[in-house]
Amino acid sequence: MSEKNRLEQLFRIKELYSMVKQVTIGIVEHFSADDLNEALKNRDELLCIIGKEEAAYRRLGCGSGEHVGECKKIVNEIRDLILSTLNLDKELTLTVENSMQQVRSELSGLYKTSRAAVAYSAQRRY
Repeated sequence: MSEKNRLEQLFRIKELYSMVKQVTIGIVEHFSADDLNEALKNRDELLCIIGKEEAAYRRLGCGSGEHVGECKKIVNEIRDLILSTLNLDKELTLTVENSMQQVRSELSGLYKTSRAAVAYSAQRRY
């Protein structure tokens, strides 16, 4: 495979990582527990494709032609995309944790209300 093809493959990998970041931004900005699973499946599919593309790129080697500097630049851009996506993942984790805490609080409130209602109705019978 020529240097140009290696460069094109790196561009594809970068674009896929960019897509993962965009999906993650969408999840963080428009968080919905209902849509979370679908968005995470989409992200997982993209990451599987990335894994295959990266494996193919590693098999080719990094080369030593005229595009090496450009390849290194793209690799650094990919690294930045990964780091920013990881930061978004941290935000998403906090959002999910907060949502879960809210659900726990609501469930606890329902349980307490339910016990109070049972006690009240039992008292009214006597």
